[in-house]
Amino acid sequence: MNTSFFIAKRLAFNSDKKKSFARPIIRFAVISMAMGMVVMILAVAIVTGFQNEIRKKVVGFGSHITITSLTSNRSMESTRLLKDQYFYPNLDSIDGIRHIQVFATKPAIIETNKDIQGVVVKGISNDFDWEFFKDKLIAGDWLHLGSETVEPNIIISNSIANSLNILTNQKITLYYPDPKKGLVPRNYIVSGIYHTGLEDFDKEWVLTDIRHIQKLNHWGIRGTLDIVDSCLNGMIGFKARGFGGVGGHNYYWSDTTRKGRGPQYFSIYSDTTIRVIYSDVVNTIPDTVTYILKVPEVGNSPFCAGELQISKTGYGGTDELYVGGFEIILDDYEQLLKMDDIIYEDIDFGLKTTTIINQVPDIFNWLNMLDTNVYVIIALMILVSVINIASALLILILERTNAIGILKAIGSTSWQIRKIFLFQAGYIIVKGLFWGNLIGISLLVLQTKTHFIKLDQDNYFLSYVPMNFQLNHWLALNIGVLLISLILMILPSWYIAKIRPVKAIRFN
Repeated sequence: MNTSFFIAKRLAFNSDKKKSFARPIIRFAVISMAMGMVVMILAVAIVTGFQNEIRKKVVGFGSHITITSLTSNRSMESTRLLKDQYFYPNLDSIDGIRHIQVFATKPAIIETNKDIQGVVVKGISNDFDWEFFKDKLIAGDWLHLGSETVEPNIIISNSIANSLNILTNQKITLYYPDPKKGLVPRNYIVSGIYHTGLEDFDKEWVLTDIRHIQKLNHWGIRGTLDIVDSCLNGMIGFKARGFGGVGGHNYYWSDTTRKGRGPQYFSIYSDTTIRVIYSDVVNTIPDTVTYILKVPEVGNSPFCAGELQISKTGYGGTDELYVGGFEIILDDYEQLLKMDDIIYEDIDFGLKTTTIINQVPDIFNWLNMLDTNVYVIIALMILVSVINIASALLILILERTNAIGILKAIGSTSWQIRKIFLFQAGYIIVKGLFWGNLIGISLLVLQTKTHFIKLDQDNYFLSYVPMNFQLNHWLALNIGVLLISLILMILPSWYIAKIRPVKAIRFN
């Protein structure tokens, strides 16, 4: 057995240690180390827990990474992008990517009978991941997406509902800015009210079906074909009109000899199909409208519209083939920058990726600043603990001066004697770490299970103090504190080298 360790063990567990005047100092050093460890554990758990919860809320309103058009900017008005991309919807097959969904945004003004408020309308589709919102809905129901039979509906926040006195199932009007028409009104039924506690987002964002934004923005082309003359000299007149895209529409009739929007006149003697393809000057996906005219019987004279069985297809337009962008949700936030590089290298030219950090840099800069607070707290707690342990070590050395002199007289080296006291310092440190871990982790588990420490959600964005303490945090704290403390204990132990055996034996 190591001699220094054996002596240190006998001194630490000596039954006469109660008579030692160093005992209160040692006890205080242990308490100091324990309390310091408690503070460090809670500081790391609270700050990382707070960071994780706020990140989840910010990401919940959007995603970790968005793919948008290269020409889009940071305004709330989405730039159109083809929905038919090779990576959609199969991008979630890549390891690390949990989900991909489409979206579009557009600014608007909510008007009620008493007040108005500016908001950002986020259009979502059937592929929307409701995981974040599933426990945030406090009234009403989810959106009815993709249903033509349901009246347009919308989900607003509790903040907006309170400020404008809006209830579920209430009809409200949203006004959307249009460069040609000014403000375009649209009516909605409030299907649900959510509350996340992230006030800066709650007071701004509302959710609705993406189809409303697609049609309002006229991203695609929508064609109409109307009968303007049902029977003029035995002919039926058709007039085509195109909407959306960038204007400058072209009309391609199935009878290629005909040009323009018309009216174009047709003499109908037998079953006939009239088709018009609508396009614009920038290769927006064209729309097609078709009239199928069936005659009761083949005759020698043309039929009028009233004598025909008429069916038509089309009129849906191509708006739904465009979106504002794609939102990508990852499995792990820590892989954000790595996955952003992977996705960017994989998408086509003309597209760009933007991380949630770039979208709301102020919030993430603030969260990163919280790390500095943790480092300061840890440094202060280690400093206080080390000072107390060093004081206890010096007192132990003074108390054992006679023993040090005897050990030196019988041939022990200064380093062998220093190791005795370093082992004793290690005993104090380990004992303090044990009680600190026991108390700190107990408080952490209790708060995690019961949330007994509450917060004002309006000020802190959360209703309780969050906790996040992982194994790597625990190992880093304990190993780091132990090593730093022991290394710093080498300094006061140098005092032993200055003790002379003759004076030490006579020391009283």
